[in-house]
Amino acid sequence: MSTILVTGGAGRLGANVAYGLREKGHHVRVMDIAAADFSPFEEPEGFEIVRGDIRDGELVKQSVNGCSTVFHLAAILPPASEKDRTLTMSINVEGTRAITHACESAGSIPLIFSSSVSTYGDTSTEMPPIQIDHPQAALNIYPESKIASERLVMEAGIPYAILRIAGIAVPAFLDPPAPWPFMRNQRVEFVAIGDLVTALVNLVDNTRAHGKVFNLAGGSSWQVTGEEYARRYCHTLDISFESQTFHEKPGWLDWYDTAQSQAILKYQNTSFDEFHKMLKAAMDAALGE
Repeated sequence: MSTILVTGGAGRLGANVAYGLREKGHHVRVMDIAAADFSPFEEPEGFEIVRGDIRDGELVKQSVNGCSTVFHLAAILPPASEKDRTLTMSINVEGTRAITHACESAGSIPLIFSSSVSTYGDTSTEMPPIQIDHPQAALNIYPESKIASERLVMEAGIPYAILRIAGIAVPAFLDPPAPWPFMRNQRVEFVAIGDLVTALVNLVDNTRAHGKVFNLAGGSSWQVTGEEYARRYCHTLDISFESQTFHEKPGWLDWYDTAQSQAILKYQNTSFDEFHKMLKAAMDAALGE
């Protein structure tokens, strides 16, 4: 049984990945800030908790030591990332530097790095799907930090896979954002969190993925317009669509070329329709129906 480090492991994605790895028989070292909620990992066997700052080089080296793979998911995410550029660049970029140094020092440990499709910037006037060789153009601080971090990973001299992840769809009974983070007629493509976890878990010991950059998104059934996405969400949760508002300028969402990631990682198992069945079930469970 191998030991795998997951930074940002107490976050929503990190916790799901940690449990997915444990189900595959791995021992999972969950690292996150001291203030994070580690309660999901304190009782079950197969988890080891590390509390601390990703920028603490010595702690990071200790955490990487003995691991067969490192998943680096820790980062300040939007909207918090946009409040303080210095802090965001420090945690997201310098934290990544600490991780790459530790992986290199420990004997070239493979690193799985979570980046974002937001690094492509505004692609609304271009022909979809967006390819992985598309130029990167940050619209704000978060993608700027991810672009810089990707460079560190590529230059580190260790086996790596970089994941440019689309918007993550979670089947939970949640109020819609106000406004929705896209225009009505904008192309949008999300990925179900369960499928995303499958992709990440399938990267372990997958030498076909080494040295590659992947777009991770839901696939053709998820390629809709912003209005279609919001209308379907409102219909599933029995919310008024007429009251919804949208951005007036395009952001970073689009449709993505996922042929390579799907061929290697085989993760697109939840269609847009199937996701909405899961969303409806979550709503019914929340309401006790």
